[in-house]
Order: sequence, then C-alpha cells, then structure tokens
Amino acid sequence: MRTSIKFRLIFLICAISSYTLGFQLLPENLDGANSHLYVLVFSMLYFFILPIIYWYCIIKALWQARNLSGDPRVHILDTFQEEDDKKRSLALVLASEPASWYYAIAYLSRNHVSGITHLKLRSAARWHWLLMTLATLAMAALAYVIISPWSELLAIIVSSITGYGVIMLAANYRISSYFSIYGHREKLVINNSIWGFISIKVAYIASVALGRYPRKDDKEGLSWLW
Repeated sequence: MRTSIKFRLIFLICAISSYTLGFQLLPENLDGANSHLYVLVFSMLYFFILPIIYWYCIIKALWQARNLSGDPRVHILDTFQEEDDKKRSLALVLASEPASWYYAIAYLSRNHVSGITHLKLRSAARWHWLLMTLATLAMAALAYVIISPWSELLAIIVSSITGYGVIMLAANYRISSYFSIYGHREKLVINNSIWGFISIKVAYIASVALGRYPRKDDKEGLSWLW
C-alpha cells in the first residue's frame, strides 16, 4: 500500500477514534467534576491535534498532486493496475477526497491535460452549481439546528460533514465544465461527474458513434473501469 494511502487511513482511524471517545466521555454540562478538563482536552484534540494530523496526512498528498496531469483516480488505477480488485477498489475510494480537492481548487489542477470536447451536462451550468451549493449549506444549517438541542458535538459533526459537500459540488462543476472528456496516457477518460468516470484504453475502442442517449434509456450509466 502506498504511503499516501496509509496516511489517509491513519487520519481516518484517528478521527473516528477521537469522535467516538468524545461521545463517550464528554459531559452533557459543565457542572460535574473534571468537566472543564474533559472539554479542554477534547477541544485541543478536535481543533488542534486533528487539524495537524489532517495537514500531515491529507494536505501533503494534495500538494504532491498539484503536478498531476489528470484525475488522481486515474493515476491510482495506473499505479494499482497489477493489484487485486480489493486493493484497487480501496485505493479508488481513498483517492476520491484528493480528487475532489484537486478539481475544486483550480491551482491544483492547473497542469491537467486539456479536454478533447465536453459532454452536455446539467452539472456544468453555473445555476445548477449555485443551487446545489445553497441547498447543501441550507441542509448543513438545518442539521445543526435540529440536532444541537440534543447534542452540540454531534450537531457540529453532522453539519460539518454535510457542508463538506460544497467541495464535492465545486469539483463536480469544474469536471463537467472543463474535463468531461480527455486523453491521458493512451487512455480515453470520460467523466460524467465527480462520482463516476470511465478510463478506457484507446486501443480497445473500435469505433465511435454520435448520438443522443437519455439517462432514462441508459440503465448502466458510467462507472469505474480499469
């Protein structure tokens, strides 16, 4: 397993362990003995230690990705080409977060190869991106309002996870607008969104037909292919 993937697994395990301990140990109020100490310790953990671990395990990998010429998931497929399906699948899942940041931030994807052409996707429209972003932020705020009377900590976690969707939506918009179809190392890469792509060796393509394929008539859709 590559070092960058190990680092992301380490951060994931640390985050899950930290939040689990928080649910078990944090007091409901500050009236009990040692309540202030618990709050101080977990505040340091959540707002100081975890961000440092996140920077070390995730941001460094993202910074290295700035020189990539294509989707990090495609590079993962190339790297794990000889591995078994389980390792490739796990690597793809872990590559989804770097891929979302890679496309959401224009600077990171500045070396991306140019698109051959563009699919006509609704997600490429600015109004669609803006509407989905506002809806995501509204859902995050609503989740906080609903959950906070029961648990402030859980409300922060749920609303933060929901709000993280803004990054995915930004990546989805830029993929749909600029990188829906491009060539990469003798492969044709087709992105219908951040959530689905196909990487096909050009040598395997016998012919190309132009036509209209409504989603309701396409039962298979795009999926990962390696």
